[in-house]
Amino acid sequence: MLHHIGFPFALYTIGSCFGVRADVYARHGGMNRKKAGEDFYFLNKLFPHEKFIEVNTTCVHPSPRPSLRAPFGTGPVIHEMISSDRKEFLTYNPQAFFDLEKLFSSVDKLFKINTEEPETVLSAYSAALREFLIENSFSEKLKEVQQNTASLETFRKRFYLWFDGFRVVKYLNFAHRNYYNKIPIQQAVLNFLTGVKAKLEEKDESYLLDFLRKMDSEK
Repeated sequence: MLHHIGFPFALYTIGSCFGVRADVYARHGGMNRKKAGEDFYFLNKLFPHEKFIEVNTTCVHPSPRPSLRAPFGTGPVIHEMISSDRKEFLTYNPQAFFDLEKLFSSVDKLFKINTEEPETVLSAYSAALREFLIENSFSEKLKEVQQNTASLETFRKRFYLWFDGFRVVKYLNFAHRNYYNKIPIQQAVLNFLTGVKAKLEEKDESYLLDFLRKMDSEK
């Protein structure tokens, strides 16, 4: 979804399966000591400033080990799957991502837009995104970014330093607390593929997974 909607840092890892050079690790202060999500927070610091490649010549099999050591992440999810009778597990509604697509596709226009009329800027976005941006002082931040950038390229960079991966997650959680309901994973995939007008031959889980993997390998 992040890749589709134009987010510049649409990268992810399987668990903590990633590698960085020692000088890069040191330059960004290393990883924190949080009990969960430390890989996400660390990479979120690096993505805007470093170059990355994907390693697609090997296969990673995360351990299906249940664990309650951390408040969220793979361990608690595996624990829930094993201990629960539920057959369906929920994920974000794709519409929340499609809402973000309107923001990301308008970033270049924001470079010169009049920040003295915030309603004119915000009116183009969904209610969920509009409320989130207001709560996050969007108009003030946009004005600050405009005043400190002389070119469109630096404006884009500075904008995404603010609206980074962590803020994307915060928006998704906000939207699903107030506007959207999480939906079964298979339905979310179908909603996404329908939204991008993908030509599907089947709708079972295995076919959809292979379809997404093919899309991922071609991006």
